[in-house]
Amino acid sequence: MTNLSRKTQCKDCNVDERKEVFYHISLNYAPTLLLQKLLRERGYDTSLWLYGPDDLITEAGTMNIFVFWTNEQGEKELRTPPLSGLILPGVTRQSALEIARSWNEFKVVEKDITMSMLLNALKENRLHHMFGTGTACVVSPVMELYYKNNRYSIPFTEDPSSLPERILKEYTDIQYLDSFMKSHLIKAVWPVNLNPV
Repeated sequence: MTNLSRKTQCKDCNVDERKEVFYHISLNYAPTLLLQKLLRERGYDTSLWLYGPDDLITEAGTMNIFVFWTNEQGEKELRTPPLSGLILPGVTRQSALEIARSWNEFKVVEKDITMSMLLNALKENRLHHMFGTGTACVVSPVMELYYKNNRYSIPFTEDPSSLPERILKEYTDIQYLDSFMKSHLIKAVWPVNLNPV
C-alpha cells in the first residue's frame, strides 16, 4: 500500500460552494501548491482540508477521505463526506463505496465528519482506520494527524484483512479483471451480420 498520506497537517479550507468544485480543473489545485510545498518541508505528506466553524473534514490533499470506526451507536461504519459541493466526486471514492457496500458487513454512509467527531472516536478507541482514495494513490492510509499543535497517531496496519487493504485488493483485482471474472459470467460474443448480402 502506498503511504502518501503518512502524516497529515490539518488546514482551514475556504472553498466556495460553486460548480467548479465538481470538476478537475487546475484552479482547484493552484491555491494549494505553495501550502503542499511548506507541509513537505515540515515532514508532512499532505493536508487535511477542513471547512467552517465545526472543522468539517473535506479532503486530504487531492484525495477523498474515509474513516472506518465504531460509531456512537456501537455500529461499525465506513464514512466519507457527502457530495455537498465541497469535494470532488472521485471515481475511486465511488468504487470504494460500492465495494464496501457489496460486502454488506457494516454500515457505509456519506455523512459529515468533524474533527471533534474524529478525535472523540480516536480518544475512545473507536477509530479503526482513516484513509484517502484517489486515482494516483488508489487507497492510502493516514497514520498521523497534526491539529491545533497536537500530534495524533491514527490506527494503522498493513494486515491484508484490514479494511483499507481489502478495498485496495478488490479495486486492483477489478482493474485487472480478476474479481470481475470470478463474479460475472462473461460469454464470448461472435459478430453476426444482420444485413445479409
